[in-house]
Amino acid sequence: MKELRFCIDRVEGDIAVLIDPNGQAYQLPHASLPEGTGEQDVLFGTLKNGVPTALRPCTGTDPVQQKIAALHQNCLLYTSPSPRDSTSS
Repeated sequence: MKELRFCIDRVEGDIAVLIDPNGQAYQLPHASLPEGTGEQDVLFGTLKNGVPTALRPCTGTDPVQQKIAALHQNCLLYTSPSPRDSTSS
């Protein structure tokens, strides 16, 4: 089986939503994720019957994980309140 990368997009209660490189979303029980992983982490795994399995965390040196972390930081920068948004009297 071919190994794929999945990004933990978000956790909604007991459900984790993973996204593959093609943008396909998968819902899994949060408890099925490797211990210590959370939103925006990148996992390696395989698909078995259309479900991500054998998930394991990527290392911090993985280029895809580094790119996702940088994009996430940029999103935070653009959604954080900016001094330009405040009005002075």
